[in-house]
Amino acid sequence: MIELNALSLEPVGALRVSMPEFMSSSSLSTAIAKFAHLHPQVALSLAFSDQKIDPINDGFDVNIRVGWLEVDSVDTLYHFACLGIT
Repeated sequence: MIELNALSLEPVGALRVSMPEFMSSSSLSTAIAKFAHLHPQVALSLAFSDQKIDPINDGFDVNIRVGWLEVDSVDTLYHFACLGIT
């Protein structure tokens, strides 16, 4: 996880990101490469996979996926409504 040094606002640390394979050549990948160049103290690790993952158990800080979300409970709908996602 990225941490901010108390004496600097420069991000440092490890950041693990998972995204679908087709995004490896997308503008998002270009933006991530720019981020890595601007913040050399961040140890960036990218994983490109179309498989479903468990971000917590697999150790990812960011998990990007594209597609329809399977909403299986009223609780999930409530959380999305709180975030302004409908």
